[in-house]
Amino acid sequence: MSETDVVCVQKKRGANFSPEERRQLIKLANEFSDIIENKKTDGVSIREKNRAWALIEEKYNATEKGPYRDAKALKMKYEGVKKELRKKENEWRVTGDGSSTSYEAAMPDEEIILRDKIALSVRGLQHEEGDDEVDDDRGINPSFLEMEVVEDKSGEIKVDWSSLQHRKFQTQKAPALRANSTFCTSSPTPIAIEPRATTSHRPEEPGNSGRRPVFRKKRIVRSSAGKLEELVTRKLAIAGIKREIALKKSRLLDIKIREAEARASEADLRLILAEKKLAAHQVRETEN
Repeated sequence: MSETDVVCVQKKRGANFSPEERRQLIKLANEFSDIIENKKTDGVSIREKNRAWALIEEKYNATEKGPYRDAKALKMKYEGVKKELRKKENEWRVTGDGSSTSYEAAMPDEEIILRDKIALSVRGLQHEEGDDEVDDDRGINPSFLEMEVVEDKSGEIKVDWSSLQHRKFQTQKAPALRANSTFCTSSPTPIAIEPRATTSHRPEEPGNSGRRPVFRKKRIVRSSAGKLEELVTRKLAIAGIKREIALKKSRLLDIKIREAEARASEADLRLILAEKKLAAHQVRETEN
């Protein structure tokens, strides 16, 4: 194939959005913002977003008299509006000689609602400390901004340790303290420790030995199979809950679509009735 046979097909560019079309698009997007602004990327969420944009396309083209806009064009324009809002917010928050004058123009109510709904992506994380959020500090009384100094009211207690005798720490424990211990570690003289009996696990009677019997609690160890089974059960329960939530969202979207279809049919009926009234009026004029 020669170069002359190659035909470059350029994509046709649609007409620009008028201010009224822009406001109508933002108004419809705000109605379905809970769906189209969902950050999930699973299959159920993507299908819900596509259905929401299809419904936005139907409502937009039913109300506007301009050129037909498909869901792809409306979505691209919506992303462009969000980008403009982020740019305006960054220009307004610029540091230096004060706020930018390009942000002083009044914004439509629809754009203000959209900006508030996507505040995290537009404004970012808010400052927990500092005065970056203060627009005008002329009416602030400096006396209220003084730092409160908290005095340390704790006092120092002086204790005389000169009379302390270190030899008392090397003496043997009292009999009352040695009752629960198997052997004394602070005794200066070595004590022979009897080897542990391996033939019988029965504790010796208190009358035959000075040591008290020690009862050890049997340790219960769960097998890995039991842990795996419990983990699988929990995951299945979580999956069931997610499935129920997805079904509820799908049913809610179906209800919204049916309501939109009912409104569209009602509008068609009103249009037909208006046409009939106009035709009857024209007939009357011709008769007169």
